[in-house]
Amino acid sequence: MDFFVIFIFSLRNTIKWTQSLFKGEILMAHLGEIIAELRKDKHLLQKDLADYLNISVGTVSNYETGAHEPDFKTLCTLADFFQVSTDYLLGRTDLPYDVKKLSQPLRDGI
Repeated sequence: MDFFVIFIFSLRNTIKWTQSLFKGEILMAHLGEIIAELRKDKHLLQKDLADYLNISVGTVSNYETGAHEPDFKTLCTLADFFQVSTDYLLGRTDLPYDVKKLSQPLRDGI
């Protein structure tokens, strides 16, 4: 594949992704997958997370399946609980931690 074909393919996928993002399709599905993955990594049941958030198990399930989305306060609580950034939860970065927080000890030690 030459560069031009790859560029067009990439551009076409970016446009589709952006259109879906504005409809809430990719973002919310991705958010739910990330919440489920983080929960499973901590060996927690949906009930455990629901108890921590003071919500129903059904609501956690709806977050994970993308049927509903958490409000901003819950999103921040999830980020704090899983010790990740909200950008990571929203799929805006592949880095689970805030780069500024990761570099802070390095700056303090200099």
